[in-house]
Amino acid sequence: MIMKLAELLTEDQVILNLQGQDTFEALIEMVEHLDDLGVFVDVSKDEVLDALKKREEQVSTAVGFGVAIPHIFLPNLRRITAIFALSKQGVSFQAPDGVPVHFIFLFLMPEDRRDIHLSLLANLAKFFHSSEARQSLKEVTSREEVLAIFSEKGNSFISKNDS
Repeated sequence: MIMKLAELLTEDQVILNLQGQDTFEALIEMVEHLDDLGVFVDVSKDEVLDALKKREEQVSTAVGFGVAIPHIFLPNLRRITAIFALSKQGVSFQAPDGVPVHFIFLFLMPEDRRDIHLSLLANLAKFFHSSEARQSLKEVTSREEVLAIFSEKGNSFISKNDS
C-alpha cells in the first residue's frame, strides 16, 4: 500500500508552537502530547521517552535546515505513530549545521516494520529539503494548513500493511 506523509498525522498530532528549548524538553513535550491523546495503548510514555533519549544520546536526529526527525523502534508498538511540531523560537538540537530546529517530525515505528523505515525517513528528508515546504510551514496559522502542506508537497512511501 502507498501512503502519503500527511496520512500519518491528524490535526491533534500537530503542535503549532512548541515551547521546549532543547532536545529533551521538545521530545518530552511531544510525547506528553501524544500521551494526552491516548495513542499509547501498547507502550508507556516512559518507555517511549527512554528510547528517544537513548537514540539522541547516540547521535542527534537533527538533519540541518532547521529540521529534526527523531525516530525509534518499539517492540510492542502496533502501528506507526507520528507527531509534528513547529517551534517559533527554535530548539537547540545539536544540529550538524548548528542551526536551531524549527520543524520536528517525530515518528515511532513498530519493531517489525523496519521494512518501511528507510522509505519513510527518505521521504521526510526529501520533503524537508524543499525550501518551499519549509517556508510554507513557517507561515502557517492553523493545524489544517500544516496537514494541507504535507498533503500537497509531501511524498508517498511504501507501506505493505499498516494495520
